[in-house]
Amino acid sequence: MKRSSILQLRSGVAIIGVGALIALTLALPAVAEPRSALGPDRLVAVLSLAPVQLDVPYAPIPSSENLAVLTESLRKSIRLNGIGLIQAGRIRKALRDAGFDQANVLRACVEVQCAVRIARSVGAHTVVVGLVTHATGVYWQTDVRVMSATSGREYGHYTGKVVGDVLSMERHEDVVGRCVAQLIRKQRPCRGDDPGPWM
Repeated sequence: MKRSSILQLRSGVAIIGVGALIALTLALPAVAEPRSALGPDRLVAVLSLAPVQLDVPYAPIPSSENLAVLTESLRKSIRLNGIGLIQAGRIRKALRDAGFDQANVLRACVEVQCAVRIARSVGAHTVVVGLVTHATGVYWQTDVRVMSATSGREYGHYTGKVVGDVLSMERHEDVVGRCVAQLIRKQRPCRGDDPGPWM
């Protein structure tokens, strides 16, 4: 075979090889965005965390800024543990449209009935509801419940507690989110942190 023919043959193989590689790359699913291990029809609604007012004189109440930061940390942890979430903006709009204010002790949606109603309105399969306690000084606690959005049945709950500032509780939401993900998957629940003497 002539040298020119060999070069043409090699060039043709190279072109076919590059074309096949491009086709294979386009056929592969995108992996940049993590997908829910539970499937697209099993999305979870994480309601904005709500404050708890202790029956103690001058007990502090978590601010709306505290609640927003802790909610975002919780959502991020749940998402990183492979759970697909309804967009936070849709949840906030659904709560607002229904007349709820998660930063207000008296107007927050924390009961089963309203949580299920909000979750259904955004097409969620499961709903996560949480409360934040800021006891006197440096005691912080997040209590979460995971429920079915169809039946309202509780899958489980978890209590996360830290002694420190709000940044310490924000970091601890990583643990809370991991345990919430286990409850959503109906795996063995985590053991909650010791609630401490202030509860």
